Amino acid sequence: MITEQIIREILERKKDSGGITSVYFTACGGSLAAMYPAKYLLESESKTLKIGYYTSNEFVHAMPKACGPNSLVICCTKNGTPETIEACRRARKSGASTIAIVGSETNPMVQEADKHLVYGGTAQMSKNNLALVLMLAFELLHQIEDYEYYQDAVAAYEKIESVNASGRAYFAPRAKAFAEAYQNAPLIYVLGGGPTDGMAYSFEICSLIETQWMHAVKINTGEYFHGPFETTDKNLPIVLLMNDGRTRPLDERVVRFLKKYAEKYTIIDAKEMGVNLFPDSVSEFFNPIAIYPALSQIVAELAVLRNHDKTVRRYMWHVEY
Repeated sequence: MITEQIIREILERKKDSGGITSVYFTACGGSLAAMYPAKYLLESESKTLKIGYYTSNEFVHAMPKACGPNSLVICCTKNGTPETIEACRRARKSGASTIAIVGSETNPMVQEADKHLVYGGTAQMSKNNLALVLMLAFELLHQIEDYEYYQDAVAAYEKIESVNASGRAYFAPRAKAFAEAYQNAPLIYVLGGGPTDGMAYSFEICSLIETQWMHAVKINTGEYFHGPFETTDKNLPIVLLMNDGRTRPLDERVVRFLKKYAEKYTIIDAKEMGVNLFPDSVSEFFNPIAIYPALSQIVAELAVLRNHDKTVRRYMWHVEY
């Protein structure tokens, strides 16, 4: 696998100068959210690595002083977001090793990074930026710490397409029903946590706010009961991304509350979407991959019913900002 080769070459280059001791993820919007599962995996499983997760412009203006020769910075932008290119440039200038996750070979960030991976251009989820960055994280665990479940992770990648296909078929009618019910909702709450925290953020900021110009709020399920639940009532549309794994009790607590005090809630359960088909030892980290088809179908249905193509923008690409 190319991810294995990339990590091997980076570690080989650093083996006589202290190795890699920290990993930073930096990107903007959906690209940043796509790297959250990898960040969650490393924070959860690594015994030696320090992990950072930054929106690109913040990384540019307030780069952590710990970022340096023993750091690996993974940057992601599909078409060449200027802030992310600059973040990659700054990281490399600090002496850090850099990997660019890009949408094409012509992306200018390719020239700024030590290594790069191209995603997109295919319907295969296993080639998606989320899946590729997650595999880089598994490779880091394997090659630095001899991660005991590495082979299970490799096996899981062989199941991604079949799991997503069955999940898409299962959720298709629910996606259409959701779009019909909430196409004109004045506000939607999106709840997620654990490995799907980033996916909840992406659904809020990219799918609903950016592509459909719908008002939405993303809330971590662990934080829901520390303020946000006060606005819950029977008229507020709520979407809950429900994990299978260690953080499921947080989601189950929310479900119990919603069943008692809300009516317009939608639960997208990774177990129903097939996450249990991945090896048990690593399935927790594949929750976002299992849930992804449901969210992509929802936004596709909303775009049709609202007559608002997903590519339409008011400001992005049209004015200076």
